[in-house]
Amino acid sequence: MKKNNDDNGAVDGTIKQKKPIDKRIIYAAIAVVAVVIIVAVLVSSPGSALPALKQSASANSTTIYVSYSQAEQLIGPISNYNATDAYNPNAHINMSLLEYFIPQLYGNVTSGWVTLASSSNSLSNSTMAYIALASSNTPKISEDIGNAIPLLLNGTNKTYAKSGVWNGFNYTYSEYRNISAVAQVVYGWKNSHAALAIVTDNAGYAVNQSSLISIVANDTP
Repeated sequence: MKKNNDDNGAVDGTIKQKKPIDKRIIYAAIAVVAVVIIVAVLVSSPGSALPALKQSASANSTTIYVSYSQAEQLIGPISNYNATDAYNPNAHINMSLLEYFIPQLYGNVTSGWVTLASSSNSLSNSTMAYIALASSNTPKISEDIGNAIPLLLNGTNKTYAKSGVWNGFNYTYSEYRNISAVAQVVYGWKNSHAALAIVTDNAGYAVNQSSLISIVANDTP
């Protein structure tokens, strides 16, 4: 489990990134990540309101995140990196947004942490999102997350899926593709936490499946 004494440090529930984040860059970089599709849907749905945040911070102060070095292992040299409390109203992805598309989370999650990272070079543009949620019924929360995946990845086709257990983490791994991108998804649960990770890249590029599953399983407490 990753704790808040990582070399990136933590201030007010947010992990310091090694380079200042240019919001224009990170928004563009994560544009193909499923969670940003959620934002697009919200913008196109006049009158829809996000649920109010029930808390101002996670009940568990121990940060849970994919570290900078782990993100680099998955997607290559990092151009932007950020990890924050999901109950932070200023987070790129917060509980209000998650609860909009997975209403079952409302009132059933006590803590949440979100990691976002992106990498770009002449060949590919990679992005990663990792979300860890604490709950008293993680198998059910994990099931609810899984049921929302097709909605989050609208416009892609599932091409591969498998399930298993890795280091106590009960996971489902799947791949979704369209003509321009590939998305690799891991979701599941272990002990008191459910987790979701989505990695996207240009068509023809993908991260190592075992590494992705292992990192998600090991970082989820």
